[in-house]
Amino acid sequence: MNIEYQASYQYQAMWAYFDRDDVGLPHIAEHFKKMAKEELGHAQEFQSYTTKRGGQVRLLEMAPPEHEFAATKDKSDAQVAFEKALELEKNVYQGLHCLHIYRWLVNLVVLQALLYV
Repeated sequence: MNIEYQASYQYQAMWAYFDRDDVGLPHIAEHFKKMAKEELGHAQEFQSYTTKRGGQVRLLEMAPPEHEFAATKDKSDAQVAFEKALELEKNVYQGLHCLHIYRWLVNLVVLQALLYV
């Protein structure tokens, strides 16, 4: 859940960057605004799922997001930001994949315990 909140936080920073009057790329800003809301929704779904099943939510401190996506010699600011977004999505996916494997292993251990009782 924390990884989804972090992703939302980063997308909000991207939205703010591209919405600035000195950058002025409103369609890209709107894309990152949509992504921020989507990731926030995922985090809230995880939070709801956790509490409905008797769990406790523990939110962790977040590092500040990157705020500048200045163009380089070879890349536009948009390309810099979209590459950051791709890295972010890979990180979110990896976190969810690890969670899935962890749950699978826990279920396997429980199943083995039940079979050998």
